[in-house]
Amino acid sequence: MKQMFSATLAVFFIAVSSITSCAQKSESVEPLYYVLTPGSDDVFGIPIDETFASISDSFEVVEAGEGLREGDPYNFLVVKVADELNVKIGFDGVLSNGRSHVYNFETRSSLVRDPYGLGVGSDLGRVMDAWPNGRVVSGLSDAGKYARYWTGTEIIFLLNPGHLEESCFIEYMPKCNIPRSITVEGIAVYPRLPDGS
Repeated sequence: MKQMFSATLAVFFIAVSSITSCAQKSESVEPLYYVLTPGSDDVFGIPIDETFASISDSFEVVEAGEGLREGDPYNFLVVKVADELNVKIGFDGVLSNGRSHVYNFETRSSLVRDPYGLGVGSDLGRVMDAWPNGRVVSGLSDAGKYARYWTGTEIIFLLNPGHLEESCFIEYMPKCNIPRSITVEGIAVYPRLPDGS
């Protein structure tokens, strides 16, 4: 059963370069990327209406635990979707019957890209140019400081808060100077929050 979703990944794969010339007598292909598509009914082949129990049964679970979101506890799973692609899935609460639903997906894998080919390692400036209606959001949460670029869709780029000045964390929606040169460290998808709230 754990291979069920893996075998039916509804993720678009894009090869970023073609095979080298046959005259070179060697072939090389760049890695394939998992491309996130706003408005999709699934992320990495996982339907967004899946539950903790169904995902636990369908994927190899690397880690399971509990965290805090705005003071409220929630369950999470880290599952192996493919080689070099682990995804942390947060659920909408803690339910002993395993019926809590997907709240968000998060990964630090460089194999994941947005529709513009941006992902882990991309400069924030390129992300801002590709998503001009987005904004940087930073502040304090239960886990400490956070910084991210919300694209205006379900896709959010995770940034290292250590690269931002302290004024970025003093109040909600602060005005601070954000260097365009900082790089993306992860990507999150919040399928139930298309307005970014």
